[in-house]
Amino acid sequence: MTITTLAGQALTSGAIDATGSAARFKHLSGVALDNNGNIYVADTDNETIRQVTTAGVVTTLAGTVGTAGSTNGTGTAAKFNGPTGVAVDQAGNVFVADTLNHTIRQISSAGAVITRAGLVGTPGSADDDPSTRVPAGAARFSGPQGVAFDQTTDSIYIADTNNHTIRVMSLATGKVATVAGLAGSPGSADGVGSAARFNYPSDLAVDRLGNVYVADTDNNTVRVISANGEVRTLAGFAGSTGAADGIGTAARFSHPSALAVDSSLNVYVLDSDHHTIRRIASAAGTVTTTAGLAGTSGSADGTGTAARFNEPTGIAQASTGEFYIADTNNFTLREGVFPGAPVITAQPQSASVTAGATVQFFVTATGQPAPTYQWMQNGAAISGATSSTLTLSSVQVLNSGQYTVVVTNASGSVTSNAATLTVTSPNPGGGVNGGGGGGGAPGWFFYAALAALGLARWIRSHRNR
Repeated sequence: MTITTLAGQALTSGAIDATGSAARFKHLSGVALDNNGNIYVADTDNETIRQVTTAGVVTTLAGTVGTAGSTNGTGTAAKFNGPTGVAVDQAGNVFVADTLNHTIRQISSAGAVITRAGLVGTPGSADDDPSTRVPAGAARFSGPQGVAFDQTTDSIYIADTNNHTIRVMSLATGKVATVAGLAGSPGSADGVGSAARFNYPSDLAVDRLGNVYVADTDNNTVRVISANGEVRTLAGFAGSTGAADGIGTAARFSHPSALAVDSSLNVYVLDSDHHTIRRIASAAGTVTTTAGLAGTSGSADGTGTAARFNEPTGIAQASTGEFYIADTNNFTLREGVFPGAPVITAQPQSASVTAGATVQFFVTATGQPAPTYQWMQNGAAISGATSSTLTLSSVQVLNSGQYTVVVTNASGSVTSNAATLTVTSPNPGGGVNGGGGGGGAPGWFFYAALAALGLARWIRSHRNR
């Protein structure tokens, strides 16, 4: 994995909204993305939720910098108290594990904050089930740190850290239930529902099948909860720290704090105390280190072991493949990609048109980092033609030829198949007759010739008088 810094300045804290290295954070933690690619970060010690574009433009969505509280409101009128986890639903609402308030908050796309579950300043473990006459608003949490959205059930899963449990909240009904673990009973047992045990779980991720992955932080393991509530240990060995890669229980972690899962069901783990990103392969449970060097903190950009982190605690993956990492003690938001040369998945197609028409050529390509484009006509670069679409307006015969596009990124380049553009002149509306041949009405030149002949005869006749 290749790591770059998207926003913030290493080891320089603050609360500045700006672009790239001019922006400032203060111990940011959870990370989530919406369907438009916007990145949301829990800026924990600033008591705010920040929004970051893929270009690194940072703004404050909600909360007041440096002012802890529990007030609902819009934008800076809202208050948080040590927010750590964030998740985004299909509608673009941001859910926040407001840890020190023991609540789950919701932020609309306009920045309006409400409390969805829990009671401020009142830790507990009670579930809330309106269908069984448990009073609405009865749910209680104790220092929740992680939240994850499950689109298969339209629910929010919650790592209720100090209760050592995994909870779920239905967005439709508001019902809160305990999925696994037993409140107040830490442990490491696999099992179903309340027979399972966790030890200060801090984050979750949900795959496309509805399986829930848990960073079981103080057990130094990664757990998975199936749809029937059965908990098993995916990787790591409870009570044993380390940095060893390996399969299942042969692997070792040191306080894993955050998770992301990709469409192929590979799980990415922030192994915080070792300052690394680990990957658990979906098929065999094989753990490898993809970025960072175990036991070596820093802030260097680079690929694989050349990259450095400083206790990262938040990770999310975009649909386009990029990872975004909250590098907590560096006060930065990092970006990670697996380099891959461009691959053209849809070639430009040939076209035949009449002069004056508008023509468009398209290409579709994949690759990491995101590729760039350069269109060519008959092998020569077309100035300014640098997107995946080439538009030619009011084409003429001289625009005819072979069109290709060169797709490039840091890992290589590829040239598309040639698309042929044929441009024909419009029909002038009448034929031109030459010598010979026959049939049809005389052309205009015939009448012109007769007129000229008549004029010549008139001139000769007048000269002889």
